[in-house]
Amino acid sequence: MQDLEKKSVTELTQQVETLTRQVADLTQHTRSLEERAFDLYTICQVGRAFTGDNPLKISEVLVAAMSDRIGATRALVLLARQPKGPFKPIYSYGLPNEMVQRISFQPRQGILWQLLKAGEPFAVADSIGQTLFPREFEEANLTQTGICYWVPLVAKDEVLGVVCLDKACDSEAEARFFYLLASQGATALDNARLYQELQTSKRDLGYQMNKLAMLYDVGRALNVIDDRNRLLTEILGRAAAIAEAEKGSIMLFDEGSDELVVQVVRGIDPETEQKILNGEIVTKRLKRGEGVAGQVAATGTPMVVNNVFDGPQFVRSLTSRVNSILCVPLRVHGDVIGVLNITNKFQGKSFSDADLQIIQQVADQAAVAIHNARLYEMAVTDSLTRLYIRRHLFHRLNEEMRRAHRYKHPVSLLMVDIDHFKALNDAHGHPCGDKVLVEVARILRRSVRETDLVGRYGGEEFCLVMPETDLDGAFVVANRMHSLLEALELVWEGTPLRIAVSGGVATFPEQASTLEDLVRFADAALYFSKRNGRNQTNQFRPEHLVYMKETSKLHPDKMNGEIMESDLRSRSRSRPAPKRKKTCGKAVKKAAQNPPEAQAEQKASPRN
Repeated sequence: MQDLEKKSVTELTQQVETLTRQVADLTQHTRSLEERAFDLYTICQVGRAFTGDNPLKISEVLVAAMSDRIGATRALVLLARQPKGPFKPIYSYGLPNEMVQRISFQPRQGILWQLLKAGEPFAVADSIGQTLFPREFEEANLTQTGICYWVPLVAKDEVLGVVCLDKACDSEAEARFFYLLASQGATALDNARLYQELQTSKRDLGYQMNKLAMLYDVGRALNVIDDRNRLLTEILGRAAAIAEAEKGSIMLFDEGSDELVVQVVRGIDPETEQKILNGEIVTKRLKRGEGVAGQVAATGTPMVVNNVFDGPQFVRSLTSRVNSILCVPLRVHGDVIGVLNITNKFQGKSFSDADLQIIQQVADQAAVAIHNARLYEMAVTDSLTRLYIRRHLFHRLNEEMRRAHRYKHPVSLLMVDIDHFKALNDAHGHPCGDKVLVEVARILRRSVRETDLVGRYGGEEFCLVMPETDLDGAFVVANRMHSLLEALELVWEGTPLRIAVSGGVATFPEQASTLEDLVRFADAALYFSKRNGRNQTNQFRPEHLVYMKETSKLHPDKMNGEIMESDLRSRSRSRPAPKRKKTCGKAVKKAAQNPPEAQAEQKASPRN
């Protein structure tokens, strides 16, 4: 009986011990389940923070979750900013900024890289804190950081980076938690990278689409501009807008000296810009190889300098208020005809490779347009004065008269002749005469609007075609012309020259109904101005024809006899010149002050 009781007690004790162990195991298992549930909850919570596209924010969340779990006091996240590039800090915790800024880990084949590719957390230091990879840590400037544990960030078999901690995991469960957390973080970082690449691609695509649209607009605009100055201004304006730059210039080679000459500028005061465009301001010339522009012209290779003060190749007189420059050659059929300079990108930004590429494309189109404009200019302009030749001027005048007839608006013609030009040539020689012709041509261009036409009729005579301009408007131009000539200070070999002109105005359809009549009537008024004392402009009156020689400069065969005054009155009417201010020397209104009787007494005389 006693033995039976002892046996029962022993069995009961064993059962209690078994039950106790089971309870302990169950408790341990429950605790493990609770830890795993907490880890999963933490991972889920952290995952919600990974929904953004900011790598810095993702890195901060990773470090916070891992540091809280193991009590780390120093942490560092290294990421590769580009494929096969070095891993550099994106976020740090508990480390001096000076130390962090020097860290750069360059992956290379070896044990450390293989451990990173495996993706499992691992120790990089022994139990006493000595690094296991001294060479790699020394090269990466990680030796003094106290880092002893790495958690790789791997997504799609690609190592994106690593989380570095100053404390290792104590258990397999913690290491497993870090692995899962790092996997989720790496996926978030990869998604953020892909999102940023997508956004960058969209921006680049939008940028390129915008640039291509602008390039198309440039090509279309350049194809319809035949005026050289307007073309150069348009090219420079479009190029500066595309490159988002403040300033710029176009320089072309002068055929005589083989030097680069500024033709048009942008980004300074408008008055100076216009004077440079018109050739009234002489700018510095550059030889091939001189300065950035000269080097580009000599080599045919574009150049970008984002800080002009770092380059000794700059001609300092040309770099006033210039911080950066993009210079590309203007090339036609393999020959460089000039350069396009774009300077000072907005907000102090640097010119990029994309800027260079698009501006070179603009320059390629522009060079062909400039070359064609030069050929066209040679065909339709006078080589000395750069004014339209007579044939082209009358062609354009005929077009303007047709347009005026269609839309019922006037066209005025002002014919101008330089006073005493033969005497000036005889006294000072033909080079002086050429200089006077050039200066008078410049004054005439300054006197008219951009839409008006100025041409050389022949010798020392000029024509000004003024669309949508009546007699009053034509006299405004004449007054301006006389005033500018009066203010002109021209010296030839130490001798001051005073230049004056005589002019005659006629208007279609108020006075003339055909091109021949318009030219003839303006010429008759000019002839009267010569006879009436010179240095004045008069409007056409029918009686002016009586005193002309019976010849026509345009169609001699159409002037075979005397034209009766009654016939003239049927096609034009007399109009006294309106009262207006005096011009240089004599008043434009002088014709109105001379009665027809007095005019009839004067004899015709050759122009002089």
